[in-house]
Amino acid sequence: MSTNNYAALEAAIRSTRMSFSDEAKAGTRSSTEIVACEGLLPAWSPGKFKAGDLRTHDGQAWKCLQDHDSTGNETWAPGRAASLWTVLHTTDPARAKPFVQPTGAHDAYLKGEAVLWTDGKVYVSIMETANSYSPEAYPQGWALAELA
Repeated sequence: MSTNNYAALEAAIRSTRMSFSDEAKAGTRSSTEIVACEGLLPAWSPGKFKAGDLRTHDGQAWKCLQDHDSTGNETWAPGRAASLWTVLHTTDPARAKPFVQPTGAHDAYLKGEAVLWTDGKVYVSIMETANSYSPEAYPQGWALAELA
């Protein structure tokens, strides 16, 4: 492949990332779609963020909850600052991510959302209401996923 082809490919990837991020931030992409395409999201690094910004961190896709500047403050990373970031869940068992303990209704697992548990199995929330429990803490709130 020539240098021009690589430059064109890089430009196409940048454009796709920007379009996808804009659609996700505008709410036209579901969390399942975002998780499926999380490779298009930038990785988290300290900096300035706006509510709705999306990043990946520690193998998960995260959404910024409020404007903030984490420059020089690694403790504000997704997964470490519950007031700043919420993890995105998926209904696709094949793309299930490790369980993240919810801190409230805003990040609880909804009916049909999948999680990879510590036993290596994928479980799907079967609760009619928001599920803040792990498969171990409340097994009746989860069903073993059927993987294709």
